[in-house]
This record gives sequence, C-alpha cells and structure tokens, in this order.
Amino acid sequence: MDLNIIGRNVEITTAMNEYISKKLSNTLLRIDSELYASVSVYIEHSQHNIEINIRHINRTILHCKSSDTNLYDAVDSLAEKVNRQLVKLKEKEQEKFF
Repeated sequence: MDLNIIGRNVEITTAMNEYISKKLSNTLLRIDSELYASVSVYIEHSQHNIEINIRHINRTILHCKSSDTNLYDAVDSLAEKVNRQLVKLKEKEQEKFF
C-alpha cells in the first residue's frame, strides 16, 4: 500500500502524518496491499478539509471528503466514511459472484 499525504497551504507535521497514516492504513489494509491512496489536507474558511482518492491498478475505487474545525476530528470522520464505502464496495463485488 502506498499512502501519499499532501498539504495544500498547510505544513504536514510528523504528528499529523503519523495520525493520518495510522487511521487510514488500518482501514485500507483490509482490502488489498496493492492500493495507492492520495490524501490532501487543506484549510478553507477556518475549516480543515481532508480528501482521499484510492486507486487500485489504474481504476479509481473511491473518493471521500471530510471537513471539520479540528483536523483530527476530520480525519476520524474521513476514516469512518472510507470504511463505510469499502464495506459497500465489498458487498457489491460479492453480489456479482452470486
């Protein structure tokens, strides 16, 4: 799994990097090890926004966005959204085989 964290007009500190990696890698490793995830963090009108694009071998699986006044709360809600979307994606793939 390749997790790329980018800060747009925000400096990504080591604590932020570790927190984002820890929260999202646990969720993403459940799917597959051949994933590429791009996470972008930015601030807009005193809201911390965080977006993630997850790709698996040249196709986009999902895109999520979350915003909150606190960055760590935004990361937590993003991890929950990603988890929900991944469960939905797995259910769709299982329905194809039955």
